[in-house]
Amino acid sequence: MRTCCLPLQETFLDTWTPGSRVRHLLVIIVCVSKAAAYCPRPEGGENTVLTTETLLMNNFPNGVQARFECATGHVKESGSGIITCIDDEWSELELTCKKKDCGLPEPEPNLSFDISGGTLFGDTIKAICDRGYQLRGQSYKTCYYKGWRGRHRCEIVTCEIPAEVTNGRSSWDSKDEPKYGERIHYSCNEGYTLVGNASIACTETGEYDSRPPECEDPTTEDIITTTMETHLTPTTTAQAYCPRPEGVENTVLTTETLLMNNFPNGVQARFECATGHVKESGSDIITCIDDEWSKLELTCKKKDCGLPEPEPNLSFDISGGTLFGDTIKAICDRGYQLRGQSYKTCYDTGWTGSHRCEIVTCEIPAEVTNGRSSWDSKDEPKYGERIHYSCNEGYTLVGNASIACTETGEYDSRPPECEGPTTENITTTIVTHSTRATPAQAGL
Repeated sequence: MRTCCLPLQETFLDTWTPGSRVRHLLVIIVCVSKAAAYCPRPEGGENTVLTTETLLMNNFPNGVQARFECATGHVKESGSGIITCIDDEWSELELTCKKKDCGLPEPEPNLSFDISGGTLFGDTIKAICDRGYQLRGQSYKTCYYKGWRGRHRCEIVTCEIPAEVTNGRSSWDSKDEPKYGERIHYSCNEGYTLVGNASIACTETGEYDSRPPECEDPTTEDIITTTMETHLTPTTTAQAYCPRPEGVENTVLTTETLLMNNFPNGVQARFECATGHVKESGSDIITCIDDEWSKLELTCKKKDCGLPEPEPNLSFDISGGTLFGDTIKAICDRGYQLRGQSYKTCYDTGWTGSHRCEIVTCEIPAEVTNGRSSWDSKDEPKYGERIHYSCNEGYTLVGNASIACTETGEYDSRPPECEGPTTENITTTIVTHSTRATPAQAGL
């Protein structure tokens, strides 16, 4: 507080005594006490905020300092974070801050990132698995103030263990599913013929590059073609033959009929339903009569794979149908993520497509300084599990006292912080400024 005294008025006063007059000079002086100057509460600039200590201050007299720091997700670029109150005004803030750069993520096996979106605070990059690998977890990472967040890994694609081949064998003798690129070789028992590819490979889609082969019965293979010589005499005629028969919609000749070379009168040809179809009605046999085939009565319809076997936490969208060739989409329950293919396809042997639903997990959160959490397991928290926090004695919890693992593999909020007591017990003092002048200040 400063006090200023000024003469306000001068007056002469006369007093009389016997035989004399005395003149007195009366000077009236007014002293004014001026209250100390104060600055308004400071405000941060771009990407800067007041420190906790400054936020807890209630007034800002001349000479006091206020301190700034970079906002969350930003780092100091240059300049001081301190300003000073001078003659009711703040000095200029020189602190400049820029977004934190998370840089390139740590290398992970068979995983790369598309960083075209940037690596600064708030930016998101896409996770991409190598060919033959599938992503498990989130498809992106986000740059937060503590670094990259987003959990994922690339797992090699696998194919279902193929069914055994009747009258044959395969080279696969493991209980594990074949992995991407692995090849299975087939051979037939003695006397049987392999029809199809002798080997099949697991592809990046989780399907094989072809169907397993078949081993066919030899009883229909050793057909001897006999060339018949016809002796033409005036009393004989050449034997009549039918052309090679052709199937109608969704029907094909049996292997036995396909191996026949000619079709004289009276011979029978046999049909069967094409792959992925089943008999609906009618006979599968036709007969060569007078150089012509009788009518084929066999009708076939597409195989119906029906509903897939129930699987834990997994359902299917069957709006596309369940007939041969149809595809249905696999959908995991909330809080679960799909591992494997996202669909099943109806084949002649039934549904194919390997997948399962695994519960989503979140990273084990970092320890809270000057505090503790309820999580004491080495396993990652699962979807729906909640972690509770508390602070050491004398520290204050700032933020949510608990966080929960969500279906995205992230928590519903950031972990809290435990702030120290050094800036909390600030006492607000009310200062009263007097404007009354004392007799001494007035010079009276």
